[in-house]
Amino acid sequence: VSMDRSRLPLSPPLLLLLLLLPLLLGVPCAYAPVTYSTSPDATLQRLFQLDSPTSSGWLGSDVATSIQLGNTDEYVWLFGDTLMGSLVEGPDGQMMRNITSMPRNSIGKVTVNPFTKAAGPIQWDVQFNKTNINSGRFNPPSNSRWFWPCSGVYLNGRLYLTAYLVYESDADPNSLGFKFEGTALISISNPHDPLPKWKYTYSMLPGTNSNTNLVSAMLIDRGFFYFLGDHDTGGTGKYGIMARIPIDYRVSALEYFAFETVNNHTKPGFFRVGTFSGKLHPVLPDIPETSIVYNDYLRKYIVLYIEFAGKQVMLATSDRLEGPWSDFVPIYDIPSPFSDWTRLKAFSYAPKIHMEFTRKVNELVFTFMSNTLDPDGVLSELSLYVPQVLRTTITKD
Repeated sequence: VSMDRSRLPLSPPLLLLLLLLPLLLGVPCAYAPVTYSTSPDATLQRLFQLDSPTSSGWLGSDVATSIQLGNTDEYVWLFGDTLMGSLVEGPDGQMMRNITSMPRNSIGKVTVNPFTKAAGPIQWDVQFNKTNINSGRFNPPSNSRWFWPCSGVYLNGRLYLTAYLVYESDADPNSLGFKFEGTALISISNPHDPLPKWKYTYSMLPGTNSNTNLVSAMLIDRGFFYFLGDHDTGGTGKYGIMARIPIDYRVSALEYFAFETVNNHTKPGFFRVGTFSGKLHPVLPDIPETSIVYNDYLRKYIVLYIEFAGKQVMLATSDRLEGPWSDFVPIYDIPSPFSDWTRLKAFSYAPKIHMEFTRKVNELVFTFMSNTLDPDGVLSELSLYVPQVLRTTITKD
């Protein structure tokens, strides 16, 4: 009598061994569900009080990226357009913003207790030249251009930032009044000095332009600076892209993750500008501003995403920076007014992770920004254009 052994039942000891094998090898089970519980962090939210005695007239800022200065307790915060002025009583008796200037970028420094994770207050460095409405803490040579810094890393005593190079333009009705000219990599040689004494230089990253930029996120991994950015095809839409340069800071050695065709065979890889014949490799959706970090609890890279006018903060994971990335899952429902598109034309964006505030390996602290297409909305809705601080607990069931 013949018997198909592949259909025989496994003995109980062997079945138990197979079930426990992933745990014995330290490999997380692929089918283990993960849950995310997110809520506002009222304590950290106090870092961003409007027009407080320590903020010198700060009324809100864009971006909100934080970077640790080496092995110290100091963290630099990067901001884009920064509202300065005071709070005044409006016609309806409610407090509203009285904006007197808007520097195009600003920075702050925060000391974080490594044990309690208590922080603050922010030491602000807001610079504005009244003769140049596009001025800020970092400035290109031309007064008609400005920098929007969005991400950065620290290495060997230097601070490296990526920033949009921006100019005003009404040519495109969908441009919100500005256009990008490319991505600048700003290098600060003395980030441990007082903020007003910082010295910096910058270089434009090869291959960046009005349609291709590398500012969404930046991190150091495997001997490279990695950049997440976005590419506008001009016809089929936008998507997220990746590039890298060696950590010895040779901008000319920038490589894009792209497709190359050799002997009628197309393969993905990292290639310098002008050396690949295919298109840039899609890595993620179009995410203008975010963070990518490696999470020790999940043993994966994680990235955050908010769709334009979306109502959820979403998270994806990957074993490799280049992907493939998992589907995005929601981790937070964005409440009103930050998601009130119908009444305020309000939208949320720029989810940024701040590892310095995590108290446990399975925690995640992040901020997101909000704005509105209604010019009067920012004046009256005081919670808009202020970083919102959230704390997430990750649980593997």
